[in-house]
Amino acid sequence: MFPVMFPALHLLPLGQTNLYFQSWELSWEQAQRPLTITITLITVLIVTAIGLHLYRKRTSQEGNWLAVSDPEKIQSVMDQALRERATLDTMFQGEWSQRAHFSCALLAVEPDRGIILETPGYTHPQPTWVNRTVTCHFRVASTRKDVKWLFYHFSAPIIDIQYHETRDAIVVQIPKQLLRGQRRAYLRLEPFTQDIPELRIWPETFTNLETDVTGPPLATFLNTRAVNPVHILNISAGGMLLEIRVPLHQLPDEVLEKGKRFYLHFLLRDPEDGGVKEFHLRAQIRNLFTDPHDGKRLAGFSFTAFRKAPEGIPDNWATLDGKGVEAIDDWVFKRHLQVYRQKGLT
Repeated sequence: MFPVMFPALHLLPLGQTNLYFQSWELSWEQAQRPLTITITLITVLIVTAIGLHLYRKRTSQEGNWLAVSDPEKIQSVMDQALRERATLDTMFQGEWSQRAHFSCALLAVEPDRGIILETPGYTHPQPTWVNRTVTCHFRVASTRKDVKWLFYHFSAPIIDIQYHETRDAIVVQIPKQLLRGQRRAYLRLEPFTQDIPELRIWPETFTNLETDVTGPPLATFLNTRAVNPVHILNISAGGMLLEIRVPLHQLPDEVLEKGKRFYLHFLLRDPEDGGVKEFHLRAQIRNLFTDPHDGKRLAGFSFTAFRKAPEGIPDNWATLDGKGVEAIDDWVFKRHLQVYRQKGLT
């Protein structure tokens, strides 16, 4: 038996060695693909982590990459705004932000003094305004051939007030930084007299939930009339700002409150062919302002729905769900473009 078993004892280690190396080679080939995938995933994760770190570092710096911090560039942008007669949408910060909100005309930019802004006729600057911080939004044109707007805003304190017989003004400190971006979702227009020939307003009641004309309107604006109970201050795809000139004793109780809903009928004159287009909209009061000095009341209406079919057809209203009216948005842009060209800036 020994002669038979002896060779077997010598052959066994060699067979095991060959089998071991064969198995190792097979295992390495099987491991190559998942190992490659693992290395690739690790590389992608490392690159992503580095990218996120650099992005956060860039955006967290004081004055993000969209900001203009160079004094000469700030002066250049403000000078361009002055040439284009830009309007600065101005509001106070903090506790005054809700009641003090107005649009100013840019009168001058003086490096050694400040930015001089003419206030609207219904707003009278007070000595208590000095040292209060305001935020101003404005825009300039990016090119002279293809009209594209660049939107800016800045915050700075009021450092002086000017009083004149014809116009009052505030002097705002030249900002250390201009930030890119606009406050509003839609472009707004301060309409000329001929832009909106007619506006009629009805309050929503239990008797007119499905219709928008029941009896005489609460207020009517006609551009052919010298005196109107309402004055249209601006309009956009998302809403309309009105100055209410109806005496309080002539309005129904609690008709002007935040959240109250109305029907608005108005006409827009086409800036290209001069024709008019009619709009029937549902709206809701979002903001109410009262000037503390002259008592003028401003009401901000937000469009909530538009009539998509003629009167009397069921389900003829389409809700906007926070979106603007596209046709009005197009009209505002065309009118802005027309005014821009009339100023000779293109």
